[in-house]
Amino acid sequence: MNLKKFKALRQSVLKKEFEGKLLNEKELAEVQRTEDWGPTEVLLERIKAEKARK
Repeated sequence: MNLKKFKALRQSVLKKEFEGKLLNEKELAEVQRTEDWGPTEVLLERIKAEKARK
């Protein structure tokens, strides 16, 4: 895949994500049932804590 196509694909994925259309309802429900699901702030704090431990 060339760079121009990659950039267009990346923009398309980001656009869908910001519109809330990246996952369908079933996929979103499945993801929300996982242990790692949570608000962005909580997930970022977990990442920071893990990095601090290492």
